[in-house]
Amino acid sequence: MTTLESVAMAVAVVLSISVVAAKLVTARLLSLSRSRISRVASLRQETTGRLRSVQGQKALVEQNKAALTTRKMKLAKKKARLLEEMKAIETEEEARQKRTELRRVE
Repeated sequence: MTTLESVAMAVAVVLSISVVAAKLVTARLLSLSRSRISRVASLRQETTGRLRSVQGQKALVEQNKAALTTRKMKLAKKKARLLEEMKAIETEEEARQKRTELRRVE
């Protein structure tokens, strides 16, 4: 073997070893990337589940708020109606008292 062949063979061996090393490094990096992706996916699922739960709670709160608003409006209308009735009753009572006083005077 000549020196040129020895150098070429040494370069081929070094290149072969570097290719194997590059393949191992690439495989390791790929494995790390996959594990990171799986962690992110599980976090995303967990977060999505929490989001759905919170959205459900929010919808329930809004529904309760709407029901309470409706009830408040109904009670306000009822209060206004009852106040009008009380005024009418007070007016009738005053009118009766005046009539009674007028009868007593006669």
